[in-house]
Amino acid sequence: MSHDDFEGERYRVERVLEILEHAVDRLSARAHVSMSLLRDAVAFLRGAEETAYEAARADDSEPTLSACLEYFSAVRRPLAAMQEALRDLELGDATAATRFARSAREYVFLRRDHLRLDDRVFARAQMRGHALDGSREPVESVEPAATRRLYDRLVEAAAMLDTGAQSASPTARARRRFSKSS
Repeated sequence: MSHDDFEGERYRVERVLEILEHAVDRLSARAHVSMSLLRDAVAFLRGAEETAYEAARADDSEPTLSACLEYFSAVRRPLAAMQEALRDLELGDATAATRFARSAREYVFLRRDHLRLDDRVFARAQMRGHALDGSREPVESVEPAATRRLYDRLVEAAAMLDTGAQSASPTARARRRFSKSS
């Protein structure tokens, strides 16, 4: 994966983490949070994790990438717990909101810790004078259109629900400004 592709994916993951954190805060305050927003956030993050896992498996010769593989094993538990809690919420189990929030916080903590590891890897490579995106064969990183649509829908839903995320669409941002000024 090239450095530019990595940075673009990282930006999207960080935005989804922010949306998820805000949604969890709303859940904890017993405020309304759209189930579709939660489902989309979990689906996007699961897809991002699977893509990153496959990229790490493609080049597990580096010790740091071995650490990445361990991380992917660790995040499977909170991701699965979030999905289970969402199913229970849809069935009317009010206690599932607390389980979802706890699992989401655990996932966000693990993901941000891994992002810091990524920062250290890139910094070490730059100090050694290696270009991470040009020194070896790049890992194929084609963003499927479905993943991009999922991300766009998630960001739009977060913006419309006033979860603190900016809208990806200028039209939606304009609608939002207009509705606030009315």
